[in-house]
Amino acid sequence: MAYGTPYIDPYTGYPPVQQSGRHGFTSPRPSFISHGSYSSNRVRDRTRSPLPSPDRLRRRSDDQLARTYGESDPRHMDPRGMDVSGLNPRLMPGSDLEFDLYCAPPDSERRRTGPATASNATMIRIVSPEFPWVFDISRQDAGTVTTNDVLNMLHQHLQSPLSDSEWVFADEKQKSVLRKAYEARRNDEHVTHLKRIDWLGKNTMFAGLHRVTESNTKGGKIPLPPGRPSIAENFILELSPTPY
Repeated sequence: MAYGTPYIDPYTGYPPVQQSGRHGFTSPRPSFISHGSYSSNRVRDRTRSPLPSPDRLRRRSDDQLARTYGESDPRHMDPRGMDVSGLNPRLMPGSDLEFDLYCAPPDSERRRTGPATASNATMIRIVSPEFPWVFDISRQDAGTVTTNDVLNMLHQHLQSPLSDSEWVFADEKQKSVLRKAYEARRNDEHVTHLKRIDWLGKNTMFAGLHRVTESNTKGGKIPLPPGRPSIAENFILELSPTPY
């Protein structure tokens, strides 16, 4: 440091302030530290506790991710007994996410690029007791599936036209649900055919994902047609009624 250049504390970004004390000076506390609710945020004593290196911070970040998504997190079991281990908290049942699958994800969700699973899965499989389909969620670039990918592709899958064979598959109760949803949708858009979203009736609100297990699926596996390979990440979609 050149003679006459004022010293700047590299850990706080502030110049030292002359005060009486053992060292003769100290650095002022940033304003955010003065709040009582953040009493644990304190300026580090550079003589005793240096700031962690970037590598150490990165390892700490990875450890926090593992605790949040992994088995060690007490939240890996939902209060209703649902297994949510390895799942992004944004997609867990009971999160603050409010998303109607009838509509495309809002901009606030599209900006979320966090991985859907802690394993950074490139494909996840979703089923639901509310519909007969098996949806495989993946990216065209074969990259990690994000929370936005899950919401966006669920929306796209459910916007597909309902086929004639799917209509025949439905019983009379389900056909009544389809007709009512179709008529209600005519008020919002130019309707020419049934869509898969109509199968859900009023239950179009995303209510979270949880893992396929032996307790909720026979043998803990999704029944698949011949030739469709199994994958590691399998989830059940919960839905709830729309509030409007």
